[in-house]
Amino acid sequence: MKLLQSLALVVAFLSACGGGSVTPAPAQGMASGSDDTAAVQAAVDAGGVVTFPAGQYLLTKTVVVSKSNTVIQGVGPTTIFTFKPALPLSKCVNDRAFTTPCDVFFMPRRQITAPIAVGDRTFAAGGDLSDLVAGDWLIVTERDQKFADIVAFDWAQVASVAGATVTMAAPFRTAFSSAQPFDLNLSGLGFVKVPAMVQGVEFRNLTVNVPDPGADVPAISIFAALDTTVDRVTAYSANGQAFYSFLAKGVVIQNSSGSSGTTLNEFAATVDLQLINNVFSDTQSTGFGLDLASAFFTVSGNSVPVSQDIGMYLLIGIHDGIVEDNQIAYITGSGNSVGLLARGTQNVTITNNYFAGGAGAASMGLAIGPDDNEAVPIVSVHNVIAPNMFGPEWWVDYDPTNSP
Repeated sequence: MKLLQSLALVVAFLSACGGGSVTPAPAQGMASGSDDTAAVQAAVDAGGVVTFPAGQYLLTKTVVVSKSNTVIQGVGPTTIFTFKPALPLSKCVNDRAFTTPCDVFFMPRRQITAPIAVGDRTFAAGGDLSDLVAGDWLIVTERDQKFADIVAFDWAQVASVAGATVTMAAPFRTAFSSAQPFDLNLSGLGFVKVPAMVQGVEFRNLTVNVPDPGADVPAISIFAALDTTVDRVTAYSANGQAFYSFLAKGVVIQNSSGSSGTTLNEFAATVDLQLINNVFSDTQSTGFGLDLASAFFTVSGNSVPVSQDIGMYLLIGIHDGIVEDNQIAYITGSGNSVGLLARGTQNVTITNNYFAGGAGAASMGLAIGPDDNEAVPIVSVHNVIAPNMFGPEWWVDYDPTNSP
């Protein structure tokens, strides 16, 4: 029986029973040329634990994980999802293989009218707050007006609302400025209510492959979700991020491998991030990077066997985290390579990492300093950057600027 037919019966049963555990039939797509997208999406929509047998599953549209506590698991590297989207690409429709819902991307921010200090439990907001109730999660972002970069970010949970004042369930742990002019998407301080909370999603023990070099798409995208785990997953995208997170909280990626031909593994505007014992590589770019105010993170035990120009980076307001016991192999490139590039970091400990070496007469093992590219520059302070270990092929091991 074809996969679509088998899953139709399973999904009908699970829908009647309110979800559960399902083992779909083996894939038919790559062997027969048929499309498994509808069948895979239906199995995922049922929720619970979905175990996909060994086989090559052909996906042509994005599989959206919209039910909390869904576990998508295979039986090992022989459970392979191959993503071949038809062009043109449409955001969150066919521009990534797997994703949590992207609804928040299309929602306008609401203004926060005064700065927020670490330890504050309230903020003042403009506009209509009548839809906010206790328990709602908010995504708070501060954007710099020069490039619309996110320079401060965190999640916060509502305890109560009175007039224009929102009280949070816990004190803020990140400081936000309201100095720059407010624009819905381009600058200033604001928030978005998470429209449909998805939490507790897991990807385990499978392979996701995006082979088309013309499709600039992630393999696994974690978008505005809470507590997502990726474990023992091999992800490859020929021309996009293997692993990508954005506006997310509580992302754990461990014991996995993410590789690309052109685009790094990127963890942007993500808090409470853990990257543990992974292999990240890219033949034409950085192995992996944290950017756009990612914070409260642990990056430990990872390796970058292949990268170009930069092994890993921490860029634009990265703060409160640990980078330790990572291995960065020799970095190729046409210019001067950098083992770890950090700009605009605060309260980050970078220790006991090994940087093998890099191409270029002025290559640097670890370069850390301020981010002067924003309209409001971001200083680099209260960081610990030693000890680390360096191979012989660096022009200089450390290039610290404005970092004590």
